[in-house]
Amino acid sequence: ILHAAMPPALFRSALASQHLELREMRFSKLPPDTGVMLQARTWAALQAALQQSPGAFEALTGMGQLALTRHQFAEALDWGERARAVAPAAPVAYGIIGDANLEIGRFDAAFAAFQTMVDLRPDLASYARASYARELTGSIDGAIHAMELAARAGGIAGEPAAWARVHLGNLWWDYRGDAAAARVEYERALFAYPDYAAAHAGLARLAAAHGDFAGALERATK
Repeated sequence: ILHAAMPPALFRSALASQHLELREMRFSKLPPDTGVMLQARTWAALQAALQQSPGAFEALTGMGQLALTRHQFAEALDWGERARAVAPAAPVAYGIIGDANLEIGRFDAAFAAFQTMVDLRPDLASYARASYARELTGSIDGAIHAMELAARAGGIAGEPAAWARVHLGNLWWDYRGDAAAARVEYERALFAYPDYAAAHAGLARLAAAHGDFAGALERATK
């Protein structure tokens, strides 16, 4: 799925934060104060768990994921490494390690972690990371293929499935200009998760690109 080549600078800023989206869904839908409070409560609960059991894998990975959400990438990497030491065959630890390395610019280490994650558990989370890695290296065919695998692994219903379909549609449109393929994916996203805003935004972009500004406005306001 991956090859650990140094990505061109052209792709870095455009994709630097995309792979955090699934993790941040939970907090982004909340009012700002509520989201901050929930993160603080989550941190306190995880710290309490670690005080009772310093090697608690779920607490270690929870701290890593929370650090990523807060964009504390060095801390996230440390939590991920600690989780890997406890459970070397657990895919989630490699996801945290890869995400953190990617954000701090250690691309080869990030891609190696993502490949291990795919090897251990080929699912939506691992294939999506593989897709980003291929996109970062400029391998768009590889990125599309990996996101197709992510979308299939995500099933046909639910917000994660819709998220994968939207990103697959974005790849088709942004890099290949294939409106028909992109439309199929955006519509599949709406089937998986009705009224998914990102899918409507994708369809609005397609409508605007084809001169249907009224249709684009209608989609954009849904």
